[in-house]
Amino acid sequence: MNFVLANGVGAAVLVLAAAAKLARPRDSRDALASYGLAAGAPRSVAWTVLVGAEFALGIGIAAGSAAASYAAAGLMLTFAAALVGQILRGRAGLPCGCFTARSRIGWTAVVRNVALAGLFAALPSFAEPDLAATGWLAVGLAVALAAVAALAVAVLALAREVGGLRLAVAPQSALELAHEGPEIGSRVELDGWLPP
Repeated sequence: MNFVLANGVGAAVLVLAAAAKLARPRDSRDALASYGLAAGAPRSVAWTVLVGAEFALGIGIAAGSAAASYAAAGLMLTFAAALVGQILRGRAGLPCGCFTARSRIGWTAVVRNVALAGLFAALPSFAEPDLAATGWLAVGLAVALAAVAALAVAVLALAREVGGLRLAVAPQSALELAHEGPEIGSRVELDGWLPP
Protein backbone atom coordinates (compact mmCIF):
# COMPACT_ATOMS: atom_id res chain seq x y z
CA MET A 1 0.00 0.00 0.00
CA ASN A 2 2.98 2.32 0.49
CA PHE A 3 3.67 1.92 -3.22
CA VAL A 4 0.15 3.01 -4.17
CA LEU A 5 0.23 5.98 -1.81
CA ALA A 6 3.69 7.14 -2.93
CA ASN A 7 2.80 6.76 -6.61
CA GLY A 8 -0.49 8.59 -6.05
CA VAL A 9 1.30 11.51 -4.41
CA GLY A 10 3.94 11.65 -7.15
CA ALA A 11 1.36 11.47 -9.92
CA ALA A 12 -0.82 14.10 -8.24
CA VAL A 13 2.10 16.54 -7.96
CA LEU A 14 2.84 16.34 -11.69
CA VAL A 15 -0.79 16.37 -12.84
CA LEU A 16 -1.67 19.30 -10.59
CA ALA A 17 1.40 21.23 -11.80
CA ALA A 18 0.27 20.73 -15.39
CA ALA A 19 -3.33 21.62 -14.49
CA ALA A 20 -2.17 24.82 -12.81
CA LYS A 21 -0.36 25.79 -16.02
CA LEU A 22 -3.48 25.02 -18.05
CA ALA A 23 -5.67 27.01 -15.67
CA ARG A 24 -3.66 30.19 -16.29
CA PRO A 25 -1.96 29.64 -19.63
CA ARG A 26 -1.04 33.26 -20.28
CA ASP A 27 0.57 33.73 -16.86
CA SER A 28 2.46 30.45 -17.01
CA ARG A 29 3.69 31.16 -20.57
CA ASP A 30 4.75 34.68 -19.55
CA ALA A 31 6.69 33.21 -16.61
CA LEU A 32 8.93 31.42 -19.10
CA ALA A 33 10.34 34.85 -19.99
CA SER A 34 12.24 34.60 -16.69
CA TYR A 35 14.34 31.88 -18.33
CA GLY A 36 15.14 33.99 -21.39
CA LEU A 37 12.63 32.45 -23.78
CA ALA A 38 11.45 34.89 -26.44
CA ALA A 39 7.75 35.64 -26.79
CA GLY A 40 5.79 33.85 -29.47
CA ALA A 41 6.50 30.41 -30.84
CA PRO A 42 9.54 29.48 -28.65
CA ARG A 43 7.66 30.21 -25.45
CA SER A 44 4.46 28.50 -26.63
CA VAL A 45 6.33 25.37 -27.74
CA ALA A 46 8.25 25.17 -24.45
CA TRP A 47 5.00 25.61 -22.48
CA THR A 48 3.24 22.90 -24.48
CA VAL A 49 6.16 20.48 -24.03
CA LEU A 50 6.27 21.15 -20.26
CA VAL A 51 2.53 20.61 -19.77
CA GLY A 52 2.55 17.49 -21.94
CA ALA A 53 5.59 16.05 -20.17
CA GLU A 54 4.11 16.66 -16.72
CA PHE A 55 0.79 15.04 -17.66
CA ALA A 56 2.45 12.07 -19.38
CA LEU A 57 4.88 11.45 -16.53
CA GLY A 58 2.09 11.79 -13.96
CA ILE A 59 0.02 9.16 -15.74
CA GLY A 60 3.08 6.93 -16.14
CA ILE A 61 3.87 7.18 -12.44
CA ALA A 62 0.26 6.44 -11.52
CA ALA A 63 0.47 3.32 -13.68
CA GLY A 64 3.58 2.22 -11.78
CA SER A 65 6.19 2.80 -14.49
CA ALA A 66 9.73 2.90 -13.11
CA ALA A 67 10.90 4.62 -16.31
CA ALA A 68 8.38 7.43 -15.76
CA SER A 69 9.58 7.80 -12.17
CA TYR A 70 13.21 8.14 -13.23
CA ALA A 71 12.28 10.51 -16.06
CA ALA A 72 10.32 12.67 -13.59
CA ALA A 73 13.32 12.70 -11.25
CA GLY A 74 15.49 13.87 -14.15
CA LEU A 75 12.93 16.53 -15.07
CA MET A 76 12.88 17.86 -11.50
CA LEU A 77 16.69 17.98 -11.38
CA THR A 78 16.66 19.85 -14.70
CA PHE A 79 14.16 22.32 -13.24
CA ALA A 80 16.34 22.73 -10.14
CA ALA A 81 19.43 23.38 -12.28
CA ALA A 82 17.52 25.94 -14.37
CA LEU A 83 16.38 27.70 -11.20
CA VAL A 84 19.94 27.82 -9.81
CA GLY A 85 21.13 29.28 -13.12
CA GLN A 86 18.51 32.02 -12.96
CA ILE A 87 19.30 32.78 -9.30
CA LEU A 88 22.97 33.17 -10.19
CA ARG A 89 21.95 35.59 -12.99
CA GLY A 90 20.16 37.76 -10.43
CA ARG A 91 16.63 36.79 -11.41
CA ALA A 92 15.50 35.62 -7.96
CA GLY A 93 11.97 36.73 -7.20
CA LEU A 94 10.76 36.59 -10.81
CA PRO A 95 7.88 34.22 -11.68
CA CYS A 96 9.09 30.66 -12.20
CA GLY A 97 5.88 29.16 -13.59
CA CYS A 98 6.39 26.02 -11.52
CA PHE A 99 2.97 25.48 -9.98
CA THR A 100 0.93 28.64 -9.72
CA ALA A 101 1.30 32.22 -10.88
CA ARG A 102 2.67 33.03 -7.42
CA SER A 103 5.59 30.60 -7.71
CA ARG A 104 8.86 32.52 -7.73
CA ILE A 105 12.46 31.76 -8.62
CA GLY A 106 14.36 31.24 -5.38
CA TRP A 107 16.18 28.75 -3.21
CA THR A 108 12.89 27.41 -1.83
CA ALA A 109 11.90 26.34 -5.33
CA VAL A 110 15.30 24.68 -5.81
CA VAL A 111 14.93 22.71 -2.57
CA ARG A 112 11.37 21.72 -3.52
CA ASN A 113 12.49 20.42 -6.93
CA VAL A 114 15.43 18.49 -5.45
CA ALA A 115 13.10 16.91 -2.85
CA LEU A 116 10.63 15.96 -5.60
CA ALA A 117 13.49 14.48 -7.63
CA GLY A 118 14.40 12.35 -4.60
CA LEU A 119 10.79 11.22 -4.22
CA PHE A 120 10.49 10.27 -7.88
CA ALA A 121 13.84 8.46 -7.86
CA ALA A 122 12.76 6.48 -4.77
CA LEU A 123 9.35 5.47 -6.14
CA PRO A 124 10.57 2.32 -7.96
CA SER A 125 12.01 1.01 -4.69
CA PHE A 126 8.48 1.00 -3.25
CA ALA A 127 7.24 -1.14 -6.13
CA GLU A 128 5.51 -4.35 -5.33
CA PRO A 129 6.26 -7.30 -7.61
CA ASP A 130 2.64 -7.72 -8.71
CA LEU A 131 -0.22 -5.42 -7.88
CA ALA A 132 -3.34 -7.13 -6.73
CA ALA A 133 -6.73 -6.03 -8.02
CA THR A 134 -7.13 -3.70 -5.04
CA GLY A 135 -3.75 -2.12 -5.83
CA TRP A 136 -4.76 -1.35 -9.39
CA LEU A 137 -8.07 -0.07 -8.11
CA ALA A 138 -6.22 2.31 -5.79
CA VAL A 139 -3.97 3.49 -8.64
CA GLY A 140 -7.05 4.10 -10.80
CA LEU A 141 -8.71 5.98 -7.96
CA ALA A 142 -5.62 8.17 -7.48
CA VAL A 143 -5.54 9.00 -11.21
CA ALA A 144 -9.28 9.73 -11.22
CA LEU A 145 -8.98 12.02 -8.19
CA ALA A 146 -6.07 13.85 -9.80
CA ALA A 147 -8.11 14.28 -12.98
CA VAL A 148 -11.08 15.59 -10.98
CA ALA A 149 -8.81 18.08 -9.23
CA ALA A 150 -7.39 19.19 -12.58
CA LEU A 151 -10.88 19.63 -14.00
CA ALA A 152 -11.96 21.59 -10.93
CA VAL A 153 -9.03 23.96 -11.41
CA ALA A 154 -9.90 24.33 -15.10
CA VAL A 155 -13.59 25.03 -14.36
CA LEU A 156 -12.69 27.63 -11.73
CA ALA A 157 -10.30 29.30 -14.16
CA LEU A 158 -12.99 29.35 -16.84
CA ALA A 159 -15.53 30.81 -14.41
CA ARG A 160 -13.04 33.50 -13.47
CA GLU A 161 -12.48 34.40 -17.12
CA VAL A 162 -16.23 34.53 -17.84
CA GLY A 163 -16.73 36.76 -14.80
CA GLY A 164 -13.96 39.06 -16.00
CA LEU A 165 -15.55 39.30 -19.44
CA ARG A 166 -18.96 40.10 -17.97
CA LEU A 167 -17.43 42.91 -15.94
CA ALA A 168 -15.54 44.25 -18.95
CA VAL A 169 -18.62 44.40 -21.18
CA ALA A 170 -21.34 46.57 -19.66
CA PRO A 171 -24.88 45.24 -20.11
CA GLN A 172 -26.94 47.22 -22.63
CA SER A 173 -30.61 46.93 -23.32
CA ALA A 174 -32.34 47.35 -26.68
CA LEU A 175 -32.01 50.71 -28.42
CA GLU A 176 -29.22 51.84 -26.11
CA LEU A 177 -26.57 51.02 -28.67
CA ALA A 178 -25.15 53.92 -30.66
CA HIS A 179 -26.86 54.49 -34.02
CA GLU A 180 -29.48 51.82 -33.27
CA GLY A 181 -33.10 52.67 -34.09
CA PRO A 182 -34.61 56.08 -34.86
CA GLU A 183 -33.25 59.28 -33.39
CA ILE A 184 -34.98 60.42 -30.23
CA GLY A 185 -37.72 63.00 -30.99
CA SER A 186 -37.84 62.25 -34.71
CA ARG A 187 -41.08 61.41 -36.59
CA VAL A 188 -41.42 58.08 -38.21
CA GLU A 189 -43.90 57.64 -41.03
CA LEU A 190 -45.23 54.17 -41.60
CA ASP A 191 -46.78 53.18 -44.93
CA GLY A 192 -50.52 52.57 -44.64
CA TRP A 193 -50.89 53.95 -41.14
CA LEU A 194 -51.86 57.50 -40.34
CA PRO A 195 -51.79 58.88 -36.81
CA PRO A 196 -55.17 60.22 -35.58
